[in-house]
This record gives sequence, C-alpha cells and structure tokens, in this order.
Amino acid sequence: MGATGGDTCDVSDPTHQWRQILTSGLVNHEKGLLYFLYQLHAMGNMQEVEQVLAPGGAMETFEKAREEGKVRYLGFSAHSADAAVALMDRYSFDSVLFPINYVCYAQGNFGPQVVAKAKQK
Repeated sequence: MGATGGDTCDVSDPTHQWRQILTSGLVNHEKGLLYFLYQLHAMGNMQEVEQVLAPGGAMETFEKAREEGKVRYLGFSAHSADAAVALMDRYSFDSVLFPINYVCYAQGNFGPQVVAKAKQK
C-alpha cells in the first residue's frame, strides 16, 4: 500500500501492519493534509482479495479513513486478472492500476477481461 511512495506491507500480515501504516501516515491530516488516493498494492491472488475484503480487513480501515475525510479516493493495483475482476465485482473502487502488455492483451489471456470489467463500472 504505497500511499507515501514507499510504505508497503503484506496484506496477509497477521499483525495488520497495513493499519499502522495508514494510521501513522494520516498524522499529517491534522495539519490539513490528506491522501488524495490510497491503493491496495499488488493484489496478486484470490486469497489476498478475500483477506482485504473480509471483516476486519484492510478495506474496513480504508473506508473509515474516507468517512473521516482522511482519504478521498480508494483504488487498487493488481498483477492478476482474476484478482482485479473480483475486486471490481465486490467493491466500487475509484481507481484501478493494471499492467497492460500488448502481446498478452492481443492474445486475450491477460488484460482484456480487466478492461471489459472496468468499462462496465
């Protein structure tokens, strides 16, 4: 979750380090600063999707930060077409960052399904 350009953590981290990163970075909010966009970074498989969307998962923390005016937009980056489509099916994200490679896209096995789902939203 690279909101500050360098802070990242593993979404499967049982210590919920992502909560600490988000919360500590939001200290600047008291100075009138807020994050414009906060993203789940590098969602790579369905297990990670389930973890971040589960009760007590990262999305609850993200939603609370948005409700409190600390974050304006929520998004994700993914390196799995299945994970990207599942995330868009289950949450109304404001932003999607997904790598598109011309050859893989043209062969239809990596990318077209993500673009099609994004267009539906």
